[in-house]
Amino acid sequence: MRKILLSAAALVAAMSVNAQVFKVSAEANGITSDAVDVAAGLVWGEIEGTVTVSNPFATQHKSVDAKNDDFNKVIIDGNEIATSDGVQGQDNPKDADGGNPAVTFKETVSGAAIQLDVKKDGWIYVVAKLSTNKQYIVFEEGLPIGYKIAMEVNNEAVPSGVINLEIKGSGEFNNLTLDQYPNGIMWVIREFLQDPEAATAGNGLGVFYFPVAADCKYLAHATGSKITWTAIYFSETEAASVAVSGDGVSRTLIGDAANIANVKTAAEKGDIYNLAGQKVSQNYKGVVIANGKKMIQK
Repeated sequence: MRKILLSAAALVAAMSVNAQVFKVSAEANGITSDAVDVAAGLVWGEIEGTVTVSNPFATQHKSVDAKNDDFNKVIIDGNEIATSDGVQGQDNPKDADGGNPAVTFKETVSGAAIQLDVKKDGWIYVVAKLSTNKQYIVFEEGLPIGYKIAMEVNNEAVPSGVINLEIKGSGEFNNLTLDQYPNGIMWVIREFLQDPEAATAGNGLGVFYFPVAADCKYLAHATGSKITWTAIYFSETEAASVAVSGDGVSRTLIGDAANIANVKTAAEKGDIYNLAGQKVSQNYKGVVIANGKKMIQK
């Protein structure tokens, strides 16, 4: 396996070039609102010279619109992607022992997953309707790797209205291990708040994304349910901005405006803490989530 992770310096220095989109079509594949059989190996489509997107295991799929509330578009570095005509598998992914791959870290062998055969180093963004009460996992050449999620939510548990979650891997290949995550990956909201008892905060439109390397195969999916997705976006560098929009509404998920939204919302709630755990309400310039508290950065 060849893996070349882009360094932080390279990400800062590089321009976001060669960004390309594959938009899946349920209609073109004969998939309707009633679930139909989809064969293992079906090629959904490709970004020529970059990535082939396929269905790795025999399962059923139905057609969906991945919109959430009034949000029906995702905009990545200025590239607008509509959520309509997406697909959702019907079988929950399992490993060879029938376990949950996000808990066992054993590669998925059945159920609804997205296979990505990648030809270039870069970043893959799965445009999807995401669930805060689900677990997500990515396998690179059979081993689990770190990933990120950015999504909108409408729930008092997330005052900013935006979840930015990073599941960090380690080592040269960004791998997840049971030493790091002895109980596997928790629900999105529980990982975000670092609270294993947190209740669901509902669904949201956004992106599930991770670095990829040329000549590697990836499996990406949700567990505890099926991923509802509508497009695959590839960029040679990590995106500088991601937003969701709809009829008269918009929300920034990644970028400067997302940080501003976090600050303003937290300030209105009067619920900002410094690193000593003392509540503060002024002279702030940023907010991060740490140990379940909103922490001020002065």
